[in-house]
Amino acid sequence: MFKNDIYICFSDGEDVKFSKKILSKKDKRKLKCSPNLKTNSSFITSRFLKNKAKKAKFSLSHKEKFAVVAFGKVRKLGVDMEILHKRDIDGVMDFCFNEFECELVKKADEKLQIFYQIYTLKEAVLKAKKLGFEFLGRVGLSKDGLLDEKGRKMFYKSYMIDKFIISIAFRY
Repeated sequence: MFKNDIYICFSDGEDVKFSKKILSKKDKRKLKCSPNLKTNSSFITSRFLKNKAKKAKFSLSHKEKFAVVAFGKVRKLGVDMEILHKRDIDGVMDFCFNEFECELVKKADEKLQIFYQIYTLKEAVLKAKKLGFEFLGRVGLSKDGLLDEKGRKMFYKSYMIDKFIISIAFRY
């Protein structure tokens, strides 16, 4: 792995060979408290991918039976994945989008796609900075780029894969 490379692994869990041995102590406790996770393929897949990325900063996200992990040699790293589906975007935008982000969505031809791209970027920043959801409205896009809760720039990328939006936020 090169110094500035970030890798993204995306899996549906079909070929994952799972063993409890790869779980961290925290994940083993989580599994013990929530036995339904044993059959949750996105949890299993995300932990399998997390184990593959042990020697780098990593972040993971999972939805339904899919999981994604981003890893690389950076100081801060967050990834989020959402599945494009209809939802009340106006309610979410009122709650946590800034004026610039709202304008981007309103002007877009593909409103739902732009909404999810912004939303996943916001969540990726929260993960990178280890912040709670109460900071969702304080991070995001501006005319200056993607900013964290303190107004500092972060690098970012978003990918559209079929019905999935995957966004990463990072700082070297």
